[in-house]
Amino acid sequence: MVRHRRLEVSLDLAPRLPAAAVRVSESGIETAEDMNRLRAAGFHAFLIGESLMRKTDPGAALENLLLAAERAPVG
Repeated sequence: MVRHRRLEVSLDLAPRLPAAAVRVSESGIETAEDMNRLRAAGFHAFLIGESLMRKTDPGAALENLLLAAERAPVG
């Protein structure tokens, strides 16, 4: 899936980032699983745009995504 290729860019770059850097992933995030894969790789923040904007209610979609990420195990 194309989504994973974009997500892989962040995952591939993670080891190259300075330890003290705030790590922000900005592409390909659609699911709680995506967020938790990135968290496990050391990312602190996420820019989620397109996947939310395709939803009828982006606010509700974000709330559901965050709740699912909280419930899912990291790593």
